[in-house]
Order: sequence, then structure tokens, then C-alpha cells
Amino acid sequence: MVMAVIHLLDTGESEMKSIDLDHGDFETLVDALREQGRLGPASNDEGMIVRIADHPHHGRVILKMDSNIGRGKMLITEKSLA
Repeated sequence: MVMAVIHLLDTGESEMKSIDLDHGDFETLVDALREQGRLGPASNDEGMIVRIADHPHHGRVILKMDSNIGRGKMLITEKSLA
């Protein structure tokens, strides 16, 4: 079962909802999105593995994993929340 902490981030330009995920939940989400053909390629941003995905319920999301601490985030943009 996914235990998530949801944060509302104010980026100055738009609001984003951020869902914290542990390493296992993050990998499960990535695997499911990959199997559905909804996962974009990985890139590296300041030590974070970053992917863009098309989440079936939230629309376009940003997935970030910090492998140093074993935690990930799913960022949901304001447009996806509409």
C-alpha cells in the first residue's frame, strides 16, 4: 500500500502538489507507468533522477528520485489538477 505525504508547493508561477514516495513505491509507480507506455526517458538533474510521465489520474506529472536518500516525489502541476 502506498503511504504518501502530500504537499502543496507555491513556485511563484503556479501551484504544484507534491506526493512523497518511498523507494519501493516510487519504483512500483515507474514500473506501472512504463508497462502502460506512459513514462518518458530519464534525465539527471543535480543528482536527482527525473522523468516526465502521463499519469492516468493526474495527467502530466514529474517524477523525481533522490537515490542518495531513497525517497522520491511525484509533482502534479496546477494544469493537471484542473
